[in-house]
Amino acid sequence: MFVDKAMDSEEITQNPLPGIPVESVQPIDQKHTTEMRLFEHLLAEQGVPWQDEYAYFRAKGFTFREAAVIAWLCMPKKQRIPATKAELAEMLGLAGTVTIRKIELKESVQAVVFSMSQARLLPHLASVDEALVDAASDPNYKNNQDRKTFYMRLGMLKEQHEVGVKDVQETALRQMSEEELRQLALAGEAYDDDDVDA
Repeated sequence: MFVDKAMDSEEITQNPLPGIPVESVQPIDQKHTTEMRLFEHLLAEQGVPWQDEYAYFRAKGFTFREAAVIAWLCMPKKQRIPATKAELAEMLGLAGTVTIRKIELKESVQAVVFSMSQARLLPHLASVDEALVDAASDPNYKNNQDRKTFYMRLGMLKEQHEVGVKDVQETALRQMSEEELRQLALAGEAYDDDDVDA
């Protein structure tokens, strides 16, 4: 559908029909669509280690910038390409890092990044637990921290600051919209899908 440039920033409304409610429809943001196409062309041409994750988060309904920031943040710092937020901003067609920072601070984005981090760690849990048991079982006084971790792992010991962190996480979840919670739940399945490499 052709949209006049004068109407580009306004809502398009349908002429009302008797007894039928009218819903406003936002026009497609042509500027961002162009930037998205340029960004995705750049990805296809140059490639980045987080390309598959980007595609996954786009398919889950995140905007192209949100998907790129989430996928980039999920990479270990030493493996991030581009290496800095400033370079990522340039790649996304942004003049600076303000938009990236705003995306990064969204509770839904932080929750997804945290969920992906846990998903990467989970396969190693048994090996780490075995090493923890070996270290905690050693009577040497230097292994006191390992014993403390062992008891915490079993839920027999809690540090005071842990309660505060849990309260903050629960509050953040309560404040998320239904759509943000839906995206978070879908993101938790990221590494269960066959099309995303573990």
